[in-house]
Amino acid sequence: VSAINPRQVWIAGKGGIIYHSNDDGETWFPEDSKVTDNLSSIYILNGESGWAVGDAGTALYTFNGGGTWLTMNKTGPTGFLRGISFMYPELGMVVGNEGLIYSTTDLGQTWKKDTSGTSVKLWVVDIAKHYISADSAMTVGYGGTILRKWWEPDMLYEDWIMREYDYNEDLYSIDIRGRNAWAAGQFGSIAFTSNSGNNWERQHMDMGYHLYGIHFPTPNYGWAVGMSATILHSKNKGVDWEEQTSPVSTNFQSVCFCDHRSGWVVGVAGEIIHTDDGGRNWNQQSSGTSEMLTSVHFTDCNNGWIAGDNGTILHTSNGGESWGKQSSGTSNLLWSVYFADPAHGWIAGDKGTILATNDGGGSTFFLLAPRYELGKAIEDDKVTKDTLTIFETGGLKSIQASEKVVAVEVIMDTVLHTSLSDLEFTLSHNGVTDTIIYQSGGSNADMIDLRLSDAASMPIDSGMAPYGGMFLPYKPLSVFAGLEPTGDWILSIYDGVVNNTGTLQAWSLKIFYEEAVASSISNPAVIESRRIYTWTRTIPIHFKDRHISAIICQKAVKWR
Repeated sequence: VSAINPRQVWIAGKGGIIYHSNDDGETWFPEDSKVTDNLSSIYILNGESGWAVGDAGTALYTFNGGGTWLTMNKTGPTGFLRGISFMYPELGMVVGNEGLIYSTTDLGQTWKKDTSGTSVKLWVVDIAKHYISADSAMTVGYGGTILRKWWEPDMLYEDWIMREYDYNEDLYSIDIRGRNAWAAGQFGSIAFTSNSGNNWERQHMDMGYHLYGIHFPTPNYGWAVGMSATILHSKNKGVDWEEQTSPVSTNFQSVCFCDHRSGWVVGVAGEIIHTDDGGRNWNQQSSGTSEMLTSVHFTDCNNGWIAGDNGTILHTSNGGESWGKQSSGTSNLLWSVYFADPAHGWIAGDKGTILATNDGGGSTFFLLAPRYELGKAIEDDKVTKDTLTIFETGGLKSIQASEKVVAVEVIMDTVLHTSLSDLEFTLSHNGVTDTIIYQSGGSNADMIDLRLSDAASMPIDSGMAPYGGMFLPYKPLSVFAGLEPTGDWILSIYDGVVNNTGTLQAWSLKIFYEEAVASSISNPAVIESRRIYTWTRTIPIHFKDRHISAIICQKAVKWR
């Protein structure tokens, strides 16, 4: 038996039966488990995610409160996994030794093995995100191996294609920005493509060191790091590279910048260094560990994660001023960490390890607050406003004083207008106003499911209407970080040009916050609040004995 509150209860038992009650057990509704094996235990975490286990290794999973039960993948990825990347929270891939490539379309619950056409070690994978005409995935590895496939929801089964590169240095890192991509590796080599990986040329080489990480936060500004505390910086798409001075002497493994000024580098012996002036000055940050740190990823200039040896996971919500440990539940070497937003993240490592989190690893939660069917006219030379109010509630679910906004995503579900370049969008909350769109999109029409997030890679000014997908806002939404989430969130749309009008039909906010928030929203169509504790494996744990008699989850769960 499992209950999430006094009304919502699930039971499971002999012959694969599962029943659900939403009225204190007065009535029970059968759910189709699709199995006939006896079920020994069931656990529903948040009304949506749930698991049931039983005889003969039966393991079931639900993502919608039992509406659909799926048999969990009993094999999943195997081998030594090196790199992981996601295009959206649903669509991702992982690569590893012996040419291993796996892809997922369901947030990592199941993984499909791809045919790579190679048996060499693949070190890393990256996906071009929200580049309208050329979404692609690329992976690099041993001996100058470069593979590419087109990566869109309707092209997931396209073949991987080997791309020609005239040099045989091992490549350890890759970063894609639209049609441009850079790969770094052995002997200080940096390879570059300007046409989505069709052709590659060498930009840089130095026999004195290897490069293990590369990142371009903007199309022009990039950094590469590696052995002997090497830090290289380019201001012109990698045509020229100059060295920057590190305050420590160690081998660096990974680099990540949230913009062209603020960045972090991690490496051996728990070293973390940070710059807020584009690398002219680097300063140490305390990691609290001496383990090797292999990968760093920031979704914005506040929220970042680091993975490393011995199952190490570190997290910061203040730009690295302080780093805290998160429980991974494994002692395996973790090679790669990636977050799609401040809540949804994945880590890949040795022995087929894939970890996933829906709450930032146990610290960050999110609230989806929509405004639908508004029908508000956007008129010439006027400001159209709509207010979304989050109220503080009392009782056991009251908002605590320590709770604060971590990040914000703005979703323009439906904005209809014949010329988007006429419009200026601002968002205001608790005395702070941010311009999120300023005369962008050209003389084209409409926004349908446009998402503005500091975690995106493509600026809103670089896109063209009709808009859809995820973009960087005109000004960062991080200005709201640290504020209380309660109160009015006001969206304002100013139409500064005559002869074109439109309609604000629907918009939403996705608010990421620390600790649990219980809120009510004025005129909501839907309210979604999820809390899933710590990191969990997305493939089953393999036990020595075949029979599993019970499973339980709690806030600080560890397996041993």
